[in-house]
This record gives sequence, structure tokens and C-alpha cells, in this order.
Amino acid sequence: MKMTYLIAAAAGLVLGGVIVTTETSAGPAESVKYRQTVMKANGAHLGAISMVVKGEVPYGAPHVVANAEALAESAKLIADAFKDKTGDAGPTAAKANIWTEWQSFTDKAKTLQAESAKLIEVAKKGDMTAIGEQVKAVGGACGGCHETFREKKS
Repeated sequence: MKMTYLIAAAAGLVLGGVIVTTETSAGPAESVKYRQTVMKANGAHLGAISMVVKGEVPYGAPHVVANAEALAESAKLIADAFKDKTGDAGPTAAKANIWTEWQSFTDKAKTLQAESAKLIEVAKKGDMTAIGEQVKAVGGACGGCHETFREKKS
């Protein structure tokens, strides 16, 4: 019984520390790193989906659904992750026009959200051809934003 209370108390301290830690404000470099991590996660989910659709891995539509759900949720974070005007805080491919053309940027982020949500519905039906077509739409939403708001990779 005492051990249960000790474990609960330790968990409370750990969780309390996490809550306190997450309430601190990030500096510009941390904000850039965070948004880069969010964007890499989006790319990772889309990459995993593409591997399934191309038949490179033996997983089916359930994996596409799970990755599409994660992508759709992560896409909701994009605009908020870029709110801090930190375009020049460390190495970043973000163009300064994100903040001068904020409405266009957030519209493009919403397009990714919508296309990702459609991908979930298409994937639930299990038709890999249809999934592949919707993956192209999601990729187009990513690319449409990158063309305008991201420096080209060399």
C-alpha cells in the first residue's frame, strides 16, 4: 500500500515537472527547432504512407490510416508553430514572407489539414489506387506552401 502511494507521489512529481517545464516560454532558437521538428514529423508520416502505397513495405491501409491521422493532427500545429516571428533565429529554410503574407501562409496550412483529413477517409476504404491519388493531393499541398514560403534546398 505504501509503495503505491510512493509510486503515485513520484509520478505526480515527474508530471508536475513536465507541466512546469512546458509552461516556460521558448527562445527564438527553440521555436525554430520546434517548428522544424513538426515539419519533419509531417514529412516522416507522408514518407511512411508513400512506402506503403508503393508496396515497398508489406503494411496495408491500417498503417496509412494511422499515419494519415498523425499527419492531420500535426498539420493543425503548423500555423501556431510559426507564429513567433523567428525567421532569422538560427539555420532555417523559412522565408520572411511567411510573416508578411500570414493569411496566405495559414490558408496553405489549412489546405494541408483538409487534404490530410481526406486522406484518412480515403485510406479507411483501403483502395490503394485512391489512396495514391490522395497522397498526391497531400504532397501538392505541401509543395504549394514550400514553393512560396520555404527556401529551395541546394
